[in-house]
Amino acid sequence: MPDYRIATMDEFPFQHTVKDVNTQAALEALILWTKGDRYILTDGANATKIAYANNSGSGTYVAVDWTYITPAAGWICWSDSANEFYKFNGSWGLYFGAIGPTGATGATGATGATGATGATGADSTVTGPTGATGATGATGADSTVTGPTGATGATGATGATGATGADSTVTGPTGATGATGATGATGADSTVTGPTGATGATGATGATGADSTVTGPTGATGATGATGATGATGADSTVTGPTGATGATGATGATGADSTVTGPTGATGATGATGATGATGATGATGPVNQTYDAAYKCIIISL
Repeated sequence: MPDYRIATMDEFPFQHTVKDVNTQAALEALILWTKGDRYILTDGANATKIAYANNSGSGTYVAVDWTYITPAAGWICWSDSANEFYKFNGSWGLYFGAIGPTGATGATGATGATGATGATGADSTVTGPTGATGATGATGADSTVTGPTGATGATGATGATGATGADSTVTGPTGATGATGATGATGADSTVTGPTGATGATGATGATGADSTVTGPTGATGATGATGATGATGADSTVTGPTGATGATGATGATGADSTVTGPTGATGATGATGATGATGATGATGPVNQTYDAAYKCIIISL
C-alpha cells in the first residue's frame, strides 16, 4: 500500500500569508475576523509568534479563539498589508531575497551642444597700479670689440696763390678744327633763265632720307566680274533615305470594373451522427487509512 506525505503547515518553512504585522493591543482590538486569519505579533507574551484565528466572528458577539505558532529560523511569509515578504531569523524582518548581479551600465548620452559665448564685459576704466621698479642689473664686462673710427675733420683753408711766372717762349700745340657751320637758307627761284653754265662736277650723294610715315592713298576697287553660267542639274540619287522612327505605343486602356455578382455558395455537408456515450465505471471501494507523523520531514504520512 503506497505512503503519501502531507505537509504540517505549523512547521513548514514557507508559511501561509499573514494579514498584517500587529502589536498585541492591535490584535485584541480587532472587531471582525475570519477563521484562518493570521497575524505576526511584535510584542507581548507572544512576541514574534504567528496568531492563527480558529473561528470567525466579531468582537461584539463572539470571542476570538487564537492559536499561537512559534516560528523557526528560515520561515518566510507574505504580508498582505505591507505587500512585502518577511523572514524569521530570531526576529521578523523584510526579506529581499538574493541580490542579483548589477545590470550593465547604459550607454553614455550624447554630449549637449555648447552654450553660446557670453558677451564680453566692458573695458575697465581703472588703471592698475604701476609695478615696482626692478633692481639695476649688474654692469657688463668690458667689450673686446673696437668702436667705429670717428669722422674725418674739415679741410683746412687754401694757402695764398704764388707769383705769376714769366711768359713761355714755346708755342703751344694747334687747337682742334671747329665744327662746320650750318648751311644757309635756299634763295628764291630766279625768273630769268641765265646762260647754261659749264657742267659742274658731280656732287657727292646725299644721305638717304628717313622712311616716310605717311601711308599713300588706297587704289580703287576693281569692277566685279560677270556671273558664271548655271551648271547642269545632277542625276536622281539611287540611295534610299533613312527610315523614319517608330511611333510611340498608345496608352493602355482602363481596367474594367469588378463584377458585382457573387457566385452561388456550395451546399453544406450533412453533420455526422453523435456516437453513443460509454457507461460510467463503478467506484472502487475505499481502503483503510493509516497515518503517522514523520518528524524528519515534518509531515504526516498516510498509508492507503
